[in-house]
Amino acid sequence: MKSMATATNRHASLVAEQAEALVEAYREEGFTSLKDGEEKLSNQKLTERVRDVLLEKAVVRRKSEVQSHAIEPGDLTAFVFPAVTNPTSPDWPDDDDDSDQAEITKYVWNRVFSAVSKAVQTGRKGSVQRALAADSKTSQLIVCSTKIGTKPKKAVFLSDDKDMILLGLAMQRTTKLSTLSANIADDFSYAIELNPKLRKSLNDKLETGLKAASDTARAKLALTSGDEPDES
Repeated sequence: MKSMATATNRHASLVAEQAEALVEAYREEGFTSLKDGEEKLSNQKLTERVRDVLLEKAVVRRKSEVQSHAIEPGDLTAFVFPAVTNPTSPDWPDDDDDSDQAEITKYVWNRVFSAVSKAVQTGRKGSVQRALAADSKTSQLIVCSTKIGTKPKKAVFLSDDKDMILLGLAMQRTTKLSTLSANIADDFSYAIELNPKLRKSLNDKLETGLKAASDTARAKLALTSGDEPDES
């Protein structure tokens, strides 16, 4: 019982230290704010810093700039939180280090890495994308993702160039759509093999589903496209 209580107390102490270390990491970069007299992590301030780093280092307007300008999420996190120990630092704990300090170090990095990665997600839900859209000077910049390096790793960049946006946003979305459609078709085909009587009804369902999805997407695009021609 005593050892169990000791383990429980150690866990509670470690959790508290991890939480305080995370607050300190945010405080160090000015990413906290007072709310009802209590210091809180500020996602808004974090988003603004991430946006500023991307504007300084990761604007791409031609394909030749992708490899040199796009930033991997880990590198972006290190720019945003320079005081936080990261996996490339000599102070990063060894794999077999199970000390409390090692746990705290890994916890803080994982949390800030997750926060930065979430901020730069592509599409309308990304907080950096919304921050860019709110400023007339940056409102045409789109958050894009790609892969860089000889062993391709995910990276992000900003662009207002049509071809770069097609590369870093549109192609990935349409590829996902094609993959989803293919997976649905495979499932329907499997069901038809088991029960051939389903052939016509499932084929009809797939066709109507694809048409409905296409009609919905076209309708939403029509609401924002207006009559402006597409620049070539």
